[in-house]
Amino acid sequence: MEYLKIYESRTKTSKKIFEQLKNVMPGGVSHNLRFYKPYPVVMSKGKGSRIFDVDNNSYIDLWMGHYSHIAGHAPDFITEVNQSMIQDGTHLGTVNPYELELAEKIISHVPSIESLRFCTSGTEANMYAIRLSRGYTQKEIVVKMAGGWHGAGSELSRAIKYPYKNGVSGIFKKIHNLTQYIFFNDIDRSYKILKELNGNIACIILEPVIGEGGFLPANREFLQFLKEQSNKMGALLIFDEVITGFRLGLGGAQEKYNILPDLTTMGKIAGGGFNIGIVGGRADVMELASPEYKGKDKVLIGGGTFSATPYTMRAGYEMIRFLESKKDEIYDDINRKGEYVREKISEFIKSNKIKAAVTGTASLYMLHFPFDYNIKINSPEDIGGSTDINKRENEFKVRLLNEGLHVMHGGGAISYAHSYKDLDFIIDKTCKVLLEMK
Repeated sequence: MEYLKIYESRTKTSKKIFEQLKNVMPGGVSHNLRFYKPYPVVMSKGKGSRIFDVDNNSYIDLWMGHYSHIAGHAPDFITEVNQSMIQDGTHLGTVNPYELELAEKIISHVPSIESLRFCTSGTEANMYAIRLSRGYTQKEIVVKMAGGWHGAGSELSRAIKYPYKNGVSGIFKKIHNLTQYIFFNDIDRSYKILKELNGNIACIILEPVIGEGGFLPANREFLQFLKEQSNKMGALLIFDEVITGFRLGLGGAQEKYNILPDLTTMGKIAGGGFNIGIVGGRADVMELASPEYKGKDKVLIGGGTFSATPYTMRAGYEMIRFLESKKDEIYDDINRKGEYVREKISEFIKSNKIKAAVTGTASLYMLHFPFDYNIKINSPEDIGGSTDINKRENEFKVRLLNEGLHVMHGGGAISYAHSYKDLDFIIDKTCKVLLEMK
């Protein structure tokens, strides 16, 4: 195919490096999302709204470090402070003053967090939130959303992709069956399942904006329903705000909806471009993780060797300070940009009768293929039954790379560094490729 020939001619060094990577890594990658056919572009650096590959090709980036870079790649206020810190050591492995500064910042902004622990990834944070819930409630069952992704931990690797499979290789069935799923934005179906499980539910976990399922926002009524049901059942409500934390606003999705969970997990933006995970919430629940806690239901949170490393703590602190300094300007800007891109691409799809659809909210968006754009999309099930995501998304991604645009799930995250010139480029190239694929 011609587009593959163009791709290979542009990315010869990437192809060579990736062939070597496959000799030392299964599939040549350390994260499955980074793999696509015929081979992924190998990136070397990023600055602002752009990312650059080893063949010196430049791309407008929407992947943005798995949605972490709300201020763009390598903002000066982050790089400068970390360059000044390197002379003091990269990782002390001890308590440091920067974790106090970042913890206080997070607690001051996120309404539900009274106390928190740092770890090194969103996956870890969700794993610890589940463990805290089971320790606190002394119950076993975890309830998640069908189509929800919370990292690759064993307890939450069920019902990720539609159609939902009962088994995940490498996870014993008895562990797998302790996780049950309900349906995003569907109170009636979810109520029936919760009623059947009542009495043994430790927690209900969800993303208020379901990421892997299309960046679909929850209905407030649905979140209120989950809050009421968890209180009634003696279970904990967990908001996974790894994506939405500091992206929808300084207080995250919970501030926007004015519904407070018992526990919140965070990551990505809160690390200022470095690896981070956060689990926080009610002080009485978090106290179970204290080394001084005397109760029999004490919970182990190890945190990892690189938890609260000074680089991450300082970078996260500076990122939040930046967001505070231009609070209304930044969030108004990126949300308007997100709406602009979604509207323009949606209009093009409908006027050209292309079998695709755009979903998203705020500064996030995603494309789905092939799809009837007239269907109202309210949950991952509305997308899943009509999506040939692997084949179409792979082709779409490679064709866009040929045009100088780097996407994730057909779209991605718009940052404060993206200009309207960048947005028009994104819209133009996206529409061009959609028409080619039609």
